[in-house]
Amino acid sequence: MEVKFDEAKESFGREVARTVRSVQESMLGHHFGEGLSVDSLFDIFARLVDEEMAIQEIQPANFILVLRKL
Repeated sequence: MEVKFDEAKESFGREVARTVRSVQESMLGHHFGEGLSVDSLFDIFARLVDEEMAIQEIQPANFILVLRKL
């Protein structure tokens, strides 16, 4: 399946992949070693998110967590 999107605007899949990557990249590197090609991994992830968005509309969820010292 090929997903078409406006080249001037970043795809939703790329935005999701960038967000997930910011959290997961250091953990993946630590677990699998620094030789892991995270660029290609998150490119594939972004493509999969875009393909799923073409099939059905996915509503993002936002979580807000407040930590308080007791």
